[in-house]
Amino acid sequence: MKTKQVVFQIAVLTALLAALIAPYTALAAAEKRYVVDDIGAISERELAALNDRARSISLKYNLDVALFLMDNDYTGPELAEYAEKSFREFLPFGPGFMLVYDDKAELWTVLTAETATEIITQDVKVELWDAFRDGFNAEKTYYGGVMGYLNAADEYLASRLPGVGSDLQSAPAEGRMPRFIDDLGLLTPARAEELTAKLDEISGRHQFDVVVAVVPYSDDETPDADIYKQNRYGFGSDLDSAVLLFSIDQYRIRSRFRFFANGFGSKAFTPAGQEYLLEQFKSRLDLGRRNYFEAFMAYAGDVDDFLTKAKMGKPYDTGNIPLGEPVDILNYIAVNSLGPLLVVALIVMEIWKSRSKAARRGNHRGEYAQSKRGRTQ
Repeated sequence: MKTKQVVFQIAVLTALLAALIAPYTALAAAEKRYVVDDIGAISERELAALNDRARSISLKYNLDVALFLMDNDYTGPELAEYAEKSFREFLPFGPGFMLVYDDKAELWTVLTAETATEIITQDVKVELWDAFRDGFNAEKTYYGGVMGYLNAADEYLASRLPGVGSDLQSAPAEGRMPRFIDDLGLLTPARAEELTAKLDEISGRHQFDVVVAVVPYSDDETPDADIYKQNRYGFGSDLDSAVLLFSIDQYRIRSRFRFFANGFGSKAFTPAGQEYLLEQFKSRLDLGRRNYFEAFMAYAGDVDDFLTKAKMGKPYDTGNIPLGEPVDILNYIAVNSLGPLLVVALIVMEIWKSRSKAARRGNHRGEYAQSKRGRTQ
């Protein structure tokens, strides 16, 4: 009986564990990885940012730009052979190229596929490697190295593929308001310049104006429908753009957040997506600490992610909204998978207990009858 009980409990726990892991596995597999860190040298947050950057470059030039960090101490032909296998199987990419670096052996190689083979010559491979090495030496981190490689790849492809990446509009056109408006002076000039540069880079890369505007608090909740035309925001005839309007009073007591999307923005930012963006922004913002810069920068990163996802034809919406921090993923799994499963498991366990009790009562009656017969003989 004890053996059956142990087996049953193991089966239940195994089923629970499998169901618990399944949603996370599905989430991990849902996104195509461009930067893979097998040596654990890059944090999860940094890795997400690098994958976003690589994905944006890949979409812009229709060439997969990837990087693979490994430490298997492969040498010579073995490194190229293993990297080739990873490139074809572990990372199923289309036309593109991938820098592979073996940290243990301190060897590198650049693999190319299909049309990328024609433009990624040996000299270019060396330049890409130099950019990785220089970025690593400058920041003393692998994050710096990978970002240096990606920036070099973006710059080279822009020069090599005119008409695809070289004509992107980054700085605002003449007469256009800057992409960061701070009527209340929440940020220092240096911080404001850094945020503006980030918004300009994202806007130019996506050909989509990403704007943050800080204005005095007003009781009027009516959105300004002419905000795009008045400030000359928007790419193309549809004025593709999105604006975060943050209003706050001078005493920092009251504040309001509003989000407007125009043109392609109406597809990239669904109602559920807009609600998520505002909730994320509000959760990061601490009026007491006045961490406006960090909240604005994180918001810009979220918008970049939304635009990238929308260009892939899968805009974030109800059912596939990103889950944010790793703790949020665990909470999501706990609420959506573990909770219901535990209820089912408890029901199963109660049924099993009731049957076990009945079986034990039957066994005890049998033992009592046998012992009684034994005494009368």
